[in-house]
Amino acid sequence: MYNFVIFAFFLVVNFDNFHFLPIEDEDENILVETSNGKLKGKLLKSQILDLNYYAFQSIPYAEPPIEDLRFKDPISISNWTGVLDATSAPKVCPQPFLHQDEMSEDCLFLNIFTPYPKPSDLLPVIFWIHGGFFMIGGGRIENNRPDLFINENVIVVSINYRLGIFGFLSFEDNIIPGNYGLKDQLMALRWVYDNIAQFGGDPFKITLMGQSAGAANVGLLLQTPLSQGLFSAAILQSGNSLNLWSRARNPKVMTKEIANLFSIKYENSQDLLNGLQKIKWTDLLTSSSVLYYANAVLSNPMNGFPLGPNLEENTNGILNGKSHDKLRSGKFNRVPILTGYNSAETNSFIEVFNKAKLFVALYDIIPSRLVPSDLNGNSTHVNEIGRTIKEFYFGSTAITQSKQLFINFLNDHEFIRPAIEFAKLLSEYTDTYLYRFSYVGQLPVVKESQRQLPGAVHAEELRYIFYSPDENPATDADLLTRRRLVKLWANFAKYHNPTPTPDDLFQNITWKPLEKGEINYLNIDADLQMLKNPSEKNITFWDTLYSTYGNPPYDTY
Repeated sequence: MYNFVIFAFFLVVNFDNFHFLPIEDEDENILVETSNGKLKGKLLKSQILDLNYYAFQSIPYAEPPIEDLRFKDPISISNWTGVLDATSAPKVCPQPFLHQDEMSEDCLFLNIFTPYPKPSDLLPVIFWIHGGFFMIGGGRIENNRPDLFINENVIVVSINYRLGIFGFLSFEDNIIPGNYGLKDQLMALRWVYDNIAQFGGDPFKITLMGQSAGAANVGLLLQTPLSQGLFSAAILQSGNSLNLWSRARNPKVMTKEIANLFSIKYENSQDLLNGLQKIKWTDLLTSSSVLYYANAVLSNPMNGFPLGPNLEENTNGILNGKSHDKLRSGKFNRVPILTGYNSAETNSFIEVFNKAKLFVALYDIIPSRLVPSDLNGNSTHVNEIGRTIKEFYFGSTAITQSKQLFINFLNDHEFIRPAIEFAKLLSEYTDTYLYRFSYVGQLPVVKESQRQLPGAVHAEELRYIFYSPDENPATDADLLTRRRLVKLWANFAKYHNPTPTPDDLFQNITWKPLEKGEINYLNIDADLQMLKNPSEKNITFWDTLYSTYGNPPYDTY
C-alpha cells in the first residue's frame, strides 16, 4: 500500500553494528541448490548503507494458477532442470491501477534477500506479507527495500499472492471455496521453511510480518493448524484477523454478479467454475474491479469488503471457525506476538470524507450502519445500538459536520479496538507486545498539505522499516526513529523479545508484554514511553456495548 530517499551519509553515520559475513567474489552471481533445482541470484549494493547482499527473485513456489488451475488451491511447483535465473523481479499478480505489462496471472513467486548464503550461523528470517485491501500490492521491493533489516543480519522474504477476484472469489462451497490468496501464502511459507537454510536462514526462526491486509493474513495464518511449526513468531502492523474489514461479506453475491456480467449459464458450481476459467484474465480483472468498488461503496465498507478471506465449510479448509472465538479459547499457534497500530490510522482518508459526504450522511440517517456486523445483536436492538454509538462519538453533532469526530470513530472502529482486543486475547496464552506508532517526521506517507489532522497515518511506519529511493531527505530525528524501529523488529525476530537487554538506543526502556489486567504498550514517538491501557475510555465503551448487546461467539470484533 509505498514510496520512500534518505541521505546516505546520515544513515552510514547513524546506523551502527555492521557485522556482515564477507562476500567471496562480489563480481559473480551466486548459485544455490534448492529442493526444486538450482537458482542463480545476484549481488545488490545498498544505496544507503555500506553493505552488499544477495537477491534471489522470481523464485516459483507453485505451479502457474492459470487455465484449469484458476480459482483452485495452489499446486506445489515441479522441479526444474538447469539453472533458474533468479536475478530479476517478478511481475505482480493481476490488480487494478497498473499497466498490463507489469502483471501476469502466472505470478506465484517469492524473493529472498540475504547477507550471504550459508553463513556460519543460520540467520533469523522475516517473511513479509504485503497489504493492499486484498486487491493490490506485491513482493517487488522497489519501494520496500530490505537494506535496513539486512544490516541487522536478518534475512527478508517477500511474496506475491493472488489478489482480488483471482485470490478470493468464492461460491462458499467445496468447488469454489475461496481463500486462494491465503493458501498461496501458506504454500510460499512451506517452501521457505523447506529451503531457507540453503540461503543462510534458520527454518526454526521464521517470523511472519504483515501490514494492514497483510497483517490480517498473518492473523489468519496463526489460526490454521495447516501452518503449525512453519514459523516461530509473528508481527502484525495495523491489522489482524479481528478487523471488520478482514473478512469478505456475502462473497457468493459478488460471484453471482460476475457470472451474470459475463452471461455464464450454470446449473451447479462446476459449471460456473468452468465458465469463469474460460474468460480472459484481463476481462475478469477489469469487470471485477468495477464491481468491487461499486459494491464496497454501496454496501457498508466499514464492515468488510466484497472480496477477501471467507469462512470455509470444508473441514480441511484453511479458514474454519470464528476468529475471536478461536483466539479466546487458545486455538491458534501460540508463538510470541508483536502487534500494534498507528496513532491516526484513518486520517489519510480525509479526502474520501470530503468527496463522499453523501455517503457519510447515511450514517446520520441510518445510525445502525455504525454497528459492527459481527456484534450479532438482536435485530430489534440494532437501531438503539447505532444511536448509542452515535451519541458516544458525535453527541448532537451531525457526522457530516465534523471530520475530526468521524476520523476518531473510524480510528477506534477499524483499527484501535480490534488491535487491543487481539492483543488481550493472545496475551492469555503467549507473550504479546503491543505498540502505538505516533511519530510524524519527514518521511510521510501523505503530503503534509493533506495531513489536516495530527498523528501517524495508515502505513506511515513502513517508511521507517523499509527504504525507498524516492523518499524525502531524513532528519536526525527520522534516522533515530528508523534505527529504533528496525532494531526493535529485528530483536523480536532474533530473540522473540524486542528489548532483550538494556540499550541506550531505546533509552534503556524495557518493552513489557501485556500482563494480567495490564494492557502495557510502547508508544513510539520522538521519545519512547511505556504506558498502560490505551484509549481506555473508548475501549471500555465498546466492551460494555458488547457485553450488553453482543451475542457470542464472535468472528471479527
